[in-house]
Amino acid sequence: MALLRRSGRRVTRLSLPGNSVSNISPLAQLPALSWLSLDDNQIGDLTPLAGLIHLNELDVSRNPITNH
Repeated sequence: MALLRRSGRRVTRLSLPGNSVSNISPLAQLPALSWLSLDDNQIGDLTPLAGLIHLNELDVSRNPITNH
């Protein structure tokens, strides 16, 4: 998380496929994120991404998402 605090404002692309990610709340600290790949994880809730206004490409395929 320290890395996110130091460089998070500059991150525009992030790819984390197949990493058993279930909590995406820390991604809310990446306000410049425009492209995000989270396919094949354990994500059930996309709510933490709601404030990422620059996010225009998102891959959450193969996740057990329960909210939309």
